[in-house]
Amino acid sequence: MKEIGGYIELDRYHKPMLHEGAIALNCARNALAYLLEARNIKKLYIPIYLCEVVYEACKKINIEIEFYHINDRFIPELEAISDGYVLIVNYFGLLSNEDILNLKNKYKNIIVDNTHSFFQKNIENVDTIYNCRKYFGVPDGAYLESNLDIDNDIQVDNKSRFRFKHLLGRFETTASEYYNEFSCVDKSFDNEEVMYMSNITHNLLQGIDYKEVYSIRRRNFNELDKYLKKINKLNMVFKEQTFMYPLYVDNGNELRKKLIDNKIYVPKLWPNIPGNIELNELEKDYIENIVFLPIDQRYSVEDMIYILKIIGVL
Repeated sequence: MKEIGGYIELDRYHKPMLHEGAIALNCARNALAYLLEARNIKKLYIPIYLCEVVYEACKKINIEIEFYHINDRFIPELEAISDGYVLIVNYFGLLSNEDILNLKNKYKNIIVDNTHSFFQKNIENVDTIYNCRKYFGVPDGAYLESNLDIDNDIQVDNKSRFRFKHLLGRFETTASEYYNEFSCVDKSFDNEEVMYMSNITHNLLQGIDYKEVYSIRRRNFNELDKYLKKINKLNMVFKEQTFMYPLYVDNGNELRKKLIDNKIYVPKLWPNIPGNIELNELEKDYIENIVFLPIDQRYSVEDMIYILKIIGVL
């Protein structure tokens, strides 16, 4: 029997979501696992320059893995293949859909990881993964854009209510105070089964003004690029980037420390490379010297100017 009355719970939202119609799952690594099993993929080529959780997710379901290097344009250094699928990571949103189509023509069977490019439209008949937690204050959630049929045997995640402490804590106090809780939640996904997106997360994602979020992120990105492009060694055309600003400099570790000392928290991607895999010199350089600057919807132009002053270009 339906409960009526009593205290009021979290409000329900009804705005359209950006990836309406995608398969909504509980996290990005499980979106990949869902896809690998549904497509009956036995072998996956993945870049070495990547978060270790992708490697762990593949190991968990016994997928054969082969690693490949990337070049200085973040394109796979991999010849055409005759077996398996290739995971194409759209680093920082630098690959256009035209670039992705060229890679599909070369490798035929590809999976696109758009973790860093939430607002980039997927290409029809190209399996594409999006990560909600990288862009919004939600406890979990990912999208898989695919023509796969939905598996009705999978349960809906109902653990979101246990993953809010760091979100609520930072809302009222500081990030540093709740960083351990954030890390614990992040680590917990290693052991989560593939499930559909929780009702809580689905509801929160229906409350977002996506046009406004996109506009703010692009504005902040452009404000940084206006002053940093003269020192940014990436020297690439930034088209639709909305994740973070990738600043490639000679003294990345030193600059990262300076920013963190001034409470500008910048991540290091990705320091933990699996097992015995050997990075090439370019990949080592990228890990050490690309500094990822925050540009998200929480921040104003004044915040970007403050970051630029700490960097020393203003």
